[in-house]
Amino acid sequence: MLAYRDTAHAADLLARGRGSLAASLVSDDVPWTTSLVTETAAWHGRLHLLDSVTMGRTTGHGSPLPALRHGGPGRAGGGSEMAGLRGVLDLMQRTAVQGSPRVLDALGT
Repeated sequence: MLAYRDTAHAADLLARGRGSLAASLVSDDVPWTTSLVTETAAWHGRLHLLDSVTMGRTTGHGSPLPALRHGGPGRAGGGSEMAGLRGVLDLMQRTAVQGSPRVLDALGT
């Protein structure tokens, strides 16, 4: 858990570690959440977005779903071989995003 002064400070703190497997953001403020996701996704393999809709049924910060292939440290998920096109995809930046439909819809617009 990190204390922060404002959105820019939160984004800076999340970027200082130069990457993590997963980060959780907890807020009901959809514009704030989507802003922070766009600023920090490149530093994380998975972003777990919690709000009042998802808090009661969350899979937890450390519980990725099997379908979430992402490019975090260790290239978590999938176990694909390092050959051909599939191997190249493992070297590309990917971020899996888990969240409520309202937050994911806001990210898509």
